[in-house]
Amino acid sequence: MSDNHKCECSHDHDCCECEEHTMKLVLDDGSELECSVIDIFELAPDRVYIALLPLDEDEVLIYKYLENEDGSFELLNIESDEEFEEVEEAFLEIIDEDDEEFED
Repeated sequence: MSDNHKCECSHDHDCCECEEHTMKLVLDDGSELECSVIDIFELAPDRVYIALLPLDEDEVLIYKYLENEDGSFELLNIESDEEFEEVEEAFLEIIDEDDEEFED
């Protein structure tokens, strides 16, 4: 992904609601998984997450998203069940809000 720009979510990153972007994840076994970027969202200034949808699956993957000063980023696993539940709830609220806006 390239061309950093400002999205409606106020983060500098390479996704935008007006376009569909994909990225490849390299899994622990070395295989690659191509995913559509659903959203990058923030729960606190130092807690940013990314939601991805594998192109050939229907289960959303959520990772911690760390953006580096040089514009590159890292995806990290969410380690605790408590954190995952909090992030999942926030993501579902975002999806519900998007659905409501779409219906209006």
